[in-house]
Amino acid sequence: MCLDKALNKALEDCVSKEDTVICFPTLHGNSWFFDGSGDWDYGVAGTFVKREYWDLRGRKRTVYETDDCISISIFQLLEQSNLKEIIGDKNGYYFYLPGVGDVIYKSIVENMCLMEEKIFEYAGWKIYRVQFSNREENSGL
Repeated sequence: MCLDKALNKALEDCVSKEDTVICFPTLHGNSWFFDGSGDWDYGVAGTFVKREYWDLRGRKRTVYETDDCISISIFQLLEQSNLKEIIGDKNGYYFYLPGVGDVIYKSIVENMCLMEEKIFEYAGWKIYRVQFSNREENSGL
């Protein structure tokens, strides 16, 4: 529950942006590890993809749609996922934990344009978030 609250804090300011691709890591190819859900479909460019909802009033993810929700797609990345194809001309947001998702994080650092890095914490749980794009220019991070 505390991990979910840290993750919701990290998601809150980017879920409603039109030009956003939300990405989570897999662990050894398992889509259920990062957020506890195994209900994923195989997606584009080496990903698993899932449709969820963001509760605007409750400021959290939910699997059930209500009048206060917007629909969001979440991509769970494999280590061999094609990041450039997945995000296209949008901004990617990658959420991970230390030790879970580090390989994908390093690939983002080496191959993509970093826009921002932040840490979100709740009750001792830390979620790391990196914003990235396909753009050639680097923000200086």
